[in-house]
Amino acid sequence: MKKIKNILENPSLDDKVLKTEVELLDNSLLPNAEMIKEFECLLQNLYYMSETDALIQFEVSDKNNVDEVKTGILENHKKTIIQELNWEDFFLNKTTPQDWHDDFMNELTQKMIDLKAYLTLNFKTIVFLKIGKIDMDAYLIAQKENLEIVVLKTKIVET
Repeated sequence: MKKIKNILENPSLDDKVLKTEVELLDNSLLPNAEMIKEFECLLQNLYYMSETDALIQFEVSDKNNVDEVKTGILENHKKTIIQELNWEDFFLNKTTPQDWHDDFMNELTQKMIDLKAYLTLNFKTIVFLKIGKIDMDAYLIAQKENLEIVVLKTKIVET
């Protein structure tokens, strides 16, 4: 955003330089745009099944690394129980089709399989945080090789 502001506020740039700057800026934003579209597709109507069925949401982070994202999340939950777990535990019992599943549950299971595969293939660092005791906030923080970070968030209820 600073670069956009700088370009717009610098009237001395000639058209050729301005065009080059805008093209560079557009290309630098392209990976985020593509990743956003992919997550919108993957997470469309995807519920995390627990004692509550909560939608899985996402946001692209502007932080520099996973630790900065964790710090920001943890600052908002200072007096609660915080667990950092293996990220694959997020998918525990969510990616195995069962005989008793109806069509809806089979669809959710397949979506969770697809999400896990996408994360495995595209992200180098993934962290799973569960915050709370019974009614928990759950976060998957994932960072790509090119340093793009996405945060998935949902609610989990375990009694």
